[in-house]
Amino acid sequence: MYMIIGICDDSARDRELIYNYCEAFFARLDMGHQYRMFSSGEEVLDYCRGKDRQRVDLLFLDIELGEIDGIQVKDRILRKGMVWRIVFVSGNQDKVFLSFGLKTLGFLVKPVEEEDISKWIQVVLEELKEDVMIKIADSKTAEERYVRLEDVEYFVAEGNYTKIVLHTEEDSQEEYILVTKKIGELEQEYSNFPILRVHKSYMVNLENVMDIKGEITIRDSADRIPIGRTFKDSVRKKYLEFGREKVRGRT
Repeated sequence: MYMIIGICDDSARDRELIYNYCEAFFARLDMGHQYRMFSSGEEVLDYCRGKDRQRVDLLFLDIELGEIDGIQVKDRILRKGMVWRIVFVSGNQDKVFLSFGLKTLGFLVKPVEEEDISKWIQVVLEELKEDVMIKIADSKTAEERYVRLEDVEYFVAEGNYTKIVLHTEEDSQEEYILVTKKIGELEQEYSNFPILRVHKSYMVNLENVMDIKGEITIRDSADRIPIGRTFKDSVRKKYLEFGREKVRGRT
């Protein structure tokens, strides 16, 4: 399991305090985690609009932030997929009712306590237990990225490279990661995941396949993936097997 924590506060001291409490929590666990630090509401919104950004699983969000406060941030990202859960932090308990919303887990009054930070991280970890992460070597940044399997739509061979197309919000530009490996190498690397070769130039994530009639329809995507002539029988068979396993609850 892997987790990304966001901390947004215009006070560097308060950001550091929450960071230290988070680190104390993760020191007791053997799991990967990263941080995204923000000093204003504008920075959070810019992050959510950016390309090649990973979802923040839990955002500790101050309310009193200046021009764009935490409540406005919550309202603007309500239907976006870049922040999973929010815990508000404020010195003013009267604002607790304003913080309610689809993504809101809770409300902490400053100064925050370590046990409260730990409690909310644990809540989100329980929600994320079903998440599966895959490791991808991004050729643009020369760094390894952890991407949720549910965010991977399909793979396209491009010579000695492979383009991994990711799920994006409606009306957003295509987001992808370019990998310096051939598609056959990735087929072997991800053989333990529900990723299926359907064409000499394509693989798909079965978790996001909606239909396989003639072409493959991907969830929330206008793209249609061709099925190679020599792959048709095996694709249909494996897709049906995958569906049966899902019904049984074994995947």
